[in-house]
Amino acid sequence: MTLNHSHRIVKFGKRAARIKTDDFSSWEKEFAYWLQEYSDLKTHFQAGYVEKKHSICLEMFVYLNDKKFFTKPKNKSDFSRISKNSGDISNMIKTSEDQIFRWLGVDDSQVTRVIAEKIPTNSKDPTMVFRVSLQRRPESFLVSPQ
Repeated sequence: MTLNHSHRIVKFGKRAARIKTDDFSSWEKEFAYWLQEYSDLKTHFQAGYVEKKHSICLEMFVYLNDKKFFTKPKNKSDFSRISKNSGDISNMIKTSEDQIFRWLGVDDSQVTRVIAEKIPTNSKDPTMVFRVSLQRRPESFLVSPQ
């Protein structure tokens, strides 16, 4: 689920508001269901996390069926390209990140590093794999005046 499909704009007179789409609400419930399987890791993460000492690295790997990932070449001499229908990974990051960090009970502003990759596969089912790890809080980057 991407940001582009998570909400829609609804007008109330002269005011507008963003509301969740039904598809996004269903996706959130399914995502929360899958997260329950990792409750032991959640407890371990929370026990080790010290806000004044750590920042967070989020890694995300999205595996998509290669037939959805690539376009079909028009002829044998053409090359396929990455399909626009394979999804915008930067928009996938935000919706997933919000779900993970809401579940962890940690503000996602503590993320200082994100690694994300879309990977073609022969699997029929799309799959997302996440790794959330602690790292030392970054030090200030000093720039000397010239």
